[in-house]
Amino acid sequence: MKTSKIALGGVCAALSVILLAIGSVITTLDISLAFTASVFIYILMLEYDGKTAFSVFAVTSALSILLLPQKSPAVMYLLFFGWYPFAKRKLEQLRNLPAWILKIVIFNISLVLYALCAKYLLLLPFELNLVLFLTLLLANVFLILYDICCTRFIVFYVNRIAPRIHKITGKK
Repeated sequence: MKTSKIALGGVCAALSVILLAIGSVITTLDISLAFTASVFIYILMLEYDGKTAFSVFAVTSALSILLLPQKSPAVMYLLFFGWYPFAKRKLEQLRNLPAWILKIVIFNISLVLYALCAKYLLLLPFELNLVLFLTLLLANVFLILYDICCTRFIVFYVNRIAPRIHKITGKK
């Protein structure tokens, strides 16, 4: 069982780095591929445990920060998409309203950290203005849509994909 966990973790980390690398080269896909790379964390959390998923998050983050020519998707993955599945799992144990408030607060802290990284580490020009404010508002709408999509993916995976995989592999 341990070898299958390591193998699946390695495959998920490799696929995540590949997705982030594509997002690094095709910059219009950076956010969507960082989002897609986080799906592997959900799969590992559902199939195995948080330790395996966290290991893949750590390896993917480190490799993508070191290897990618354009760091934006790696930073997005590191600061939000990669660890959000862990936060989502914990926060959804709370009641609905407090969970959503905490998700939005955590997301906005991640946005501020991303902005600081963009300005001081990636040396991108960054100014506070109306466009930035509107972008932050739209980003919060995106968080809600992202969270709903992740929940639907989890339900789909548990109900449709996992039973088929488990039938083939003999896992219960």
